[in-house]
Amino acid sequence: MSNFQHLPTTKHINKPFKSKHRTKGDLKRTPKAPKNRKPIKATKNSTKADQRRRTKERIKKQREELIQKNRSSKAPKLVAFFSLSPSLSIDDITKPLFKAAGREEFNSTITSYPHKPITLTVAQFKTRLCFYQPKRDIIALLDTLKVADLLVVGIDPITPVDDHAKQIVSALKAQGIPNVIGVISGLAQHPNKKSTKLKKKELTQILEEQFPNLTHVVNLKSTQDASILLRHVCLTRVEPIIWREKRPYLLVEEMSFRTYPDSTGFGVLSVSGYLRGNKLNPNYLVHFPDYGDFQISQVSGPPDPNPSISRSEDSMNEKNQILGVSNPSERESLNRINEPSPFEGEQTWPTTEEILQTERESRILQKRKKVPKGTSEYQAAWLMDDDEDELDDDLDDEEDLGNQIMKDEENNDGDEELGFGLTSLQLEKLKIAEEEYEKDIAKEGDPLDTLSQATRTDIDDRDIQFRNLRDFKKDAEDEIQWPDEVFTPEDIPASVRFRKYRGLASFRTSPWDPKENLPPDYAKIFQFQNFSKARKRIEKTHDGIESGRWVTIDVIDVPSESIDRHPSDRPLVLCGLFKYENKMSVVNFNVIRSPLYLKPIRSKEDLIFHVGFRRYKANPLFSDNSLADKHKLEKFFLPSSKGLVATVFAPLTFPPAPLLVFKQFEEELKIVATGSILDINPDRLIIKRIVLTGRPFKINKNRVVMRDMFHNPEDVNWFKPVQLWTKYGRVGEIKESLGTHGKCKCFFEGIVQAQDTICMSLYKRVFPQWVTFFELDKPGSQKKEDETKMIV
Repeated sequence: MSNFQHLPTTKHINKPFKSKHRTKGDLKRTPKAPKNRKPIKATKNSTKADQRRRTKERIKKQREELIQKNRSSKAPKLVAFFSLSPSLSIDDITKPLFKAAGREEFNSTITSYPHKPITLTVAQFKTRLCFYQPKRDIIALLDTLKVADLLVVGIDPITPVDDHAKQIVSALKAQGIPNVIGVISGLAQHPNKKSTKLKKKELTQILEEQFPNLTHVVNLKSTQDASILLRHVCLTRVEPIIWREKRPYLLVEEMSFRTYPDSTGFGVLSVSGYLRGNKLNPNYLVHFPDYGDFQISQVSGPPDPNPSISRSEDSMNEKNQILGVSNPSERESLNRINEPSPFEGEQTWPTTEEILQTERESRILQKRKKVPKGTSEYQAAWLMDDDEDELDDDLDDEEDLGNQIMKDEENNDGDEELGFGLTSLQLEKLKIAEEEYEKDIAKEGDPLDTLSQATRTDIDDRDIQFRNLRDFKKDAEDEIQWPDEVFTPEDIPASVRFRKYRGLASFRTSPWDPKENLPPDYAKIFQFQNFSKARKRIEKTHDGIESGRWVTIDVIDVPSESIDRHPSDRPLVLCGLFKYENKMSVVNFNVIRSPLYLKPIRSKEDLIFHVGFRRYKANPLFSDNSLADKHKLEKFFLPSSKGLVATVFAPLTFPPAPLLVFKQFEEELKIVATGSILDINPDRLIIKRIVLTGRPFKINKNRVVMRDMFHNPEDVNWFKPVQLWTKYGRVGEIKESLGTHGKCKCFFEGIVQAQDTICMSLYKRVFPQWVTFFELDKPGSQKKEDETKMIV
């Protein structure tokens, strides 16, 4: 009996599921094969061994193609230099680097021409390097980093980072930075080893904070350290930047210009360099930042001036060959905007709906007068209505009242107060003082007249700038405290002042036609029926000359003034465009504020946009980023805003492409926002909201007499259909007008409190400002007067 045990009562075991199918949970837990992996179709007589053999052959073929491509065409690694410290010279880094590579003769070259690319071959690592030292300027560094494969950043212990360097680093991060190698220079002066180690650790932390993709840090003190730096530069892997690898681009290392025989100031610009990125199609356009879009006549492949060691003998026997010639019939047009026909929307006869609408409106507006029997229409026109009689009576009463006031003022004594609370005696003294002042001015002259015209203009400009800044700050503060609220003018009827606005029952669900009341500028732009599919189709069918080799591109119709005005301390970069990428459209960008600029940004403010390889001025509209079909306009882009959408008229740019927004100040450019392209969508509805406010005058539970929203009964009747709401959450409507000063009777769905504010929301669609891009005149064309806004 001691071995007896009761059956367990707390343990319950279910019966197994008797089915041949697997459960949903089991299916989720099972690892699945990649979706993009296509299975090999087996033939009738194929076996698993045959399938494995075919897979092995395909992989081997792909590997051989990749090796052949790397061997035959590979551009040198482009290395750019940048100094975080203003006291550090880049020569302190490049000279030991050239010495370690055994090419000391380049030291004098980089000193004489510091902003010219220098290509050399490092036999030890079988690598070709192209060094470029840009100016310590934000625009020059941005253009250089658009084509660079590696960035070498120098820092010293005297002044590690200044404000200008922070601005540059913030812009470079937003654009995209390749792999970074840090170089610490100047620690050899520290005699104490302990302080040297602490300073090195501190500078290394600064480099890691500024550049998250930092790969190595080298303390440059001796020749051995220079050899270590050279090894890192040669062996560091080049990480592709996706947005630029989709397009062909090159850094211009050599260029020549040939004018046309007719001496019109235009000619052919031949630029040479290593083609990088995607394939180059000669029939598509190319873009030079700051100068615009141009057409290509041909692309040739001369011998490489800096061949690698393995191909040095082959390059001597190579001849200049034509890689591609553009076809004039297939060449992409330079027309940026659409030219609409003025007769396209012509209407010669009204439709039936318009005739019926006119008849209905005429019946509503027609007034019937009570006239005696037998009166003709001509006689009835001379008879006044009862309302007109009452108006004339009111005017007569006002005239009688005015006459009585004038008579009373004439009978007043001299010691009674006249306008502004002054007596007649005080007014006389004031007139005598003004006359004496005018006499003194006539004799001695106005003190402001003694100032020079330049000084007076300077004072006026400062006053205007100060007033504008004060008004800007006040508007920004008001927008934060009372968003979208406006005052109803007293001298203009609200129905006239806000005639372009409309009421909506629901901002989210009420319909709004995106093709309604479009401005004339919308006839100049281009729109895709399906932008996403068009982009994929264009990128898939893109073909042309393979990158990775030395090429010479002949660009036609280039004005000579563009060559003359190009600064020698800035790189000249060429970028190939996709089809349609020079057409104007409405471009939307996702933008976020930069932490280095803490002031509000007003919509339609003059800003400078850097979009991929492009750079232009724009006046963006800021709107909220939501999934609804309507987007509310934001009057100010505040530092506290999480993220908005900026909408501008601009040339098409297929995403992905980074966005950098700058604001021009007197001394320098400052980055104010960053982002990327959202889409190309002219149908995006940007809705401006205004709020008219009023106060409860009399309250009887949910019935309220409202004042201060309108100033005449006509405006009350005009806005009567629009819904009302209060800041305490009540919803109501206008029932009727009361009196002649804009009061009205309102009903609400709940009790309204005396301290509440009654509001009315009105909406209208807004559009971005048209930006005229400066284009250098082509031969035989005339520059338009309004096209004066230059690409930066």
